[in-house]
Amino acid sequence: MTVELLTLEEPVVQEEAVAMAPVAPFGPAEPLDPAFRFVIALGRALHGAGAPSDRLEDTLTMVAEQLGVEAQFFSTPTSLLASMAWPGQEPRTVMIRVQPGVFDLGRLEAVDRLAGRVSRGELSTTEGMAELHVAVRASFRRPAWLEPAAFGAASWTAGVFLGGSWIDTLACTVAGVCVGLLLVLTAPRPRWARLIDFACGAIASIVAVGFLAAGVPVTQSTVTIGGLIVLVPGLTLTLAMSELVARHLVGGTARLMYAIVIFLSIGFGVTLGAQAEGWFDTVEPTTAPVPTPGWAMVVALLVAPLAFCVVFRASFARYWIMLACAVAAVGGSRLGAATIGPELGSSVGAFLTGITANLYARFRRRPASIGLVPGVLLLVPGSIGLRSFSSLAADNVVGGVEAAFSAFLIAASIAAGLVLANATVRARQPL
Repeated sequence: MTVELLTLEEPVVQEEAVAMAPVAPFGPAEPLDPAFRFVIALGRALHGAGAPSDRLEDTLTMVAEQLGVEAQFFSTPTSLLASMAWPGQEPRTVMIRVQPGVFDLGRLEAVDRLAGRVSRGELSTTEGMAELHVAVRASFRRPAWLEPAAFGAASWTAGVFLGGSWIDTLACTVAGVCVGLLLVLTAPRPRWARLIDFACGAIASIVAVGFLAAGVPVTQSTVTIGGLIVLVPGLTLTLAMSELVARHLVGGTARLMYAIVIFLSIGFGVTLGAQAEGWFDTVEPTTAPVPTPGWAMVVALLVAPLAFCVVFRASFARYWIMLACAVAAVGGSRLGAATIGPELGSSVGAFLTGITANLYARFRRRPASIGLVPGVLLLVPGSIGLRSFSSLAADNVVGGVEAAFSAFLIAASIAAGLVLANATVRARQPL
């Protein structure tokens, strides 16, 4: 068996590149078969679009089988290993190094559509490689100002879902816009990537303190969590639990530890930013905030999918499936909370969200992730995980441990609901 290592000429932008220039320090130097190169490029593109490890492996296996190739794949958040063989030939194995991808639903849909065309024989693998290069780079790019606005809108909806007052939701919007601006400004500077979670946590916390210093009676925890709702890795934690349930132990464990590290980084930034409270004469509100009226929840459900279309770079034409999954998630979780408790009740929301997304994928032949990701994001235990770290930082060990346990229990509950949904209604494709 031949083992080869594929690298890129520009490691900094390896998420964007799909040119497969093999470097073979050992083994034969003959070029890889076009089908092999296409499948590897397809795996890199799906990984860069945020596809979970288990679904990525299933997709590549399905494509390889339809191309008449015997193949095995092993994916982790930072690597992809592929072994492929044609009948009567010795297997060839390639390993590539990748960076953890973020969800890009527009790219995921385009790559999935291209993979289907190649599998059905509508395109050759050589033609598929050329179009894959275009599909990866032709992500849904929007004006730079729109992303901070989307973060602000998502933070406003989070403030509503967290039971904040009108003033709290306004402060959440300001914090979300500041976080979005910071992400836009640091995006061209990859060296800032390791500090972005910490910096965003500090910014959101400072915004909350600033409102208190100005005499505005906001709930500090609600404003901070609402401003960070898109960055808090509750979705990563849930995906990790889903991969572990799917017996993908290496990928699930790696993603789980990655989520914990992000929680710690954001939590440390929030704790440090909260120290600014000592610089001002802040006044905590003496009365409990009056939650927004019920109709605000309906407005938040309508606004959230629009924000997610921008944050996850999806086409606005997918707004309706995102809205359907959001309604299923929120309605199901509230129904479950009223019957079996808030932690286990999330499984009901996840089940209904999974059913809705799988039906969409089955009849429209598009990835279920388009509706599944935004829907699950409304269920994820990110705010509870962040509260856990804040409690631990404040020497409230018992409260912190209880919150951490609740976060993991909710993540496991969501994963169980998604597994049950996949067993009830199967989508026609892994993604």
